[in-house]
Amino acid sequence: ALGDGAGEAQFIETIPKRGYRFVGTLQPEPGETVVAHSPVRRKKPRWLLTAVAALAALALLGAWWAYRRPRPESQRFHSLLVKPFTNLSNGSTQEYVADGMTEGLIDALTRIEALRVVSYTTAMTYKGPGKTLPRIARELNVDVVVEGSVAYSAGRVEIKVRLFDARADKQLWGETYPGELGRVLALENEAAASIADAIRVKLTPVEKEQLAHSRPVDPAAWMDYSH
Repeated sequence: ALGDGAGEAQFIETIPKRGYRFVGTLQPEPGETVVAHSPVRRKKPRWLLTAVAALAALALLGAWWAYRRPRPESQRFHSLLVKPFTNLSNGSTQEYVADGMTEGLIDALTRIEALRVVSYTTAMTYKGPGKTLPRIARELNVDVVVEGSVAYSAGRVEIKVRLFDARADKQLWGETYPGELGRVLALENEAAASIADAIRVKLTPVEKEQLAHSRPVDPAAWMDYSH
């Protein structure tokens, strides 16, 4: 078949017990031309290749940024001591003003359930210079220490507050709160909220409400109470 001779298979070969297989190619008749066609590969548009490369680069950049960016740090500080505030007012007779601010800030921070705050009575034993912050951290098992100062004059008060990582002996934050003495409770609440934010303590809605609102006080009555 197809020009095969009796002794030689040019196109089809018989395979015993299996069938046939094609072994040759058709030869053109005299005068005919055989044109060989090779598979045609379509080139992808250049813009498509550029777009794919750009998307791949953006994906890699996004993955790198997500890996390198700072991750939110969970709360590391759970216990706190407010050291007795230093009196910067004129005259030692106004020392009670600083003590009153210390007690007021402790009361404000005690409202935060996620914090263990050392009591005012214990805090007063650490009045004045002496023990280092790492030593205080070991003695009271506290993470952070608040130090502050108070300056009072002519019905106005200025509270300076600094926050320290006690174990590392490192300052974390500091702020000054000036205002009328009648707003002393608001200043103490504002300082307490800032301290909580600085050490990443999550406040409950009730705690936020308590620290955001405070009643004005009668300066004379507050002075009598703190004396």
